Amino acid sequence: MSNNNSFKNESLRTKIAIVATVSLMLMGAIGLVTVVFYFGIVGLFNLLGVEYDSLLSLVWFTIYFTLLSVFGDIVIKMFIVLTNHSNKWSDNYKKYSIVIYSFFVNWGIVSLLNQLMSSINIHLLTQIIFSLIMAILDFFIFKDNEKK
Repeated sequence: MSNNNSFKNESLRTKIAIVATVSLMLMGAIGLVTVVFYFGIVGLFNLLGVEYDSLLSLVWFTIYFTLLSVFGDIVIKMFIVLTNHSNKWSDNYKKYSIVIYSFFVNWGIVSLLNQLMSSINIHLLTQIIFSLIMAILDFFIFKDNEKK
């Protein structure tokens, strides 16, 4: 028996339940990723000795960094596409260019947030180390996505 009822044919109560369930699942997934990302940044900032006024300022840093990283990822992917379509570069350079592009984009984002947020003080060397760590994480995430 197959139950191929279309969403249009469902009752209003069922439609609301389906939309609410999917919305809660989506918000839960986004919330989980944000919380994991936040605690990762808190731990990394504690290890690197970043000065901040409160945990709330780190929440805002995480939110701003996440939002700006979406646009940064678009820029990185654009550079990767341009590098892959160019015949000038070796395969090894194309492979590791993700780290280079991601490092500079992340460094730009962290530097911008350091300038705009007076509640967080990130020293230059710490910005570089943080950006390098984020770039290496981006590399492994991108590498895993290519395999799939």
